[in-house]
Amino acid sequence: MDEWRELAKKNGIKYKTYFARINQYGWDPRRAATEPISKIKLRADYDWIKLAESNGISRKTYKDRVIKLGWDPEKASITPTKTIKPRNDRYWINIAKQNGIAYDTYLRRVHDNFWDPEEAATTPPMSHKEIVKLAHEQISTYAKINQEKINNNPDNLFKLTPKHIETAANNGICKSTVHGRVYNNGWTVQEAITKPVQKGFDKPSGYYEYLKVAKKNKINTATFMSRVKRGWSLEEAATLKPIKPTRRRRKDNKWIEKAIENGIRYKTYLGRTRNGWTPEEATTTPLLEKGKEFLNEERQGKARNAFKEFRKIRKR
Repeated sequence: MDEWRELAKKNGIKYKTYFARINQYGWDPRRAATEPISKIKLRADYDWIKLAESNGISRKTYKDRVIKLGWDPEKASITPTKTIKPRNDRYWINIAKQNGIAYDTYLRRVHDNFWDPEEAATTPPMSHKEIVKLAHEQISTYAKINQEKINNNPDNLFKLTPKHIETAANNGICKSTVHGRVYNNGWTVQEAITKPVQKGFDKPSGYYEYLKVAKKNKINTATFMSRVKRGWSLEEAATLKPIKPTRRRRKDNKWIEKAIENGIRYKTYLGRTRNGWTPEEATTTPLLEKGKEFLNEERQGKARNAFKEFRKIRKR
């Protein structure tokens, strides 16, 4: 083995490669020590890549030009890359930095908001409170514009604005009622702000005095109000005691009690009487034992015969 290892070393084959060939790939020692290592084939455009690198063009830029942009190798390897032009407002950038204005803020002012470089470098940044105040002002401005569009739109059905709420208030309709009508009940805006609210019944004079009398007589407010609405006089509504509903009693209570004593449930008794049994029969007839009704010999015989007939039909 040492001889083959020395031979592999002379042939430029590393020990790891020799060892892997034998143990992983199952080569014999002669082949592992003598077969040269396959060299990686160079790219067809390797010379163009070297030329590009000598011209200061990176491999990635060369590949992007050829693969993504479709350039030919010669153009991709000799065309110089674009150099970033130096900014001509470095002076104002330094001024902005001295004034505590961040570079990104300066760029945003100049490029996005089209400020003059001097203005962008000298105008101090807004405080947090000023930013919040400005944001609220902008939001309120946008809201007013949107509300004006809604108010001037004749096809608007389900969007409310402060103008609608004001109109409803003039018609005696509160804000919560308008919102409930439109957003909960599906009313149109015009219906919600114009249709008057239903009022309760007009309470006659002396209503609250007689209400106190009714409470002393143990008559609740709902009963008293219902009586007055139905045309009762205040005195009658406050003094006449409510009639207690009499509970209906069954005529066969005695039979029911006997049935329960005999171990027959109330529901079983009711089912029997509804099926035409007399109270006496429903009370005295004992319950069937479990399985006795269905497992008698006659029914078992019928079940066997039916199963035999079924098997005959299956065989056909």
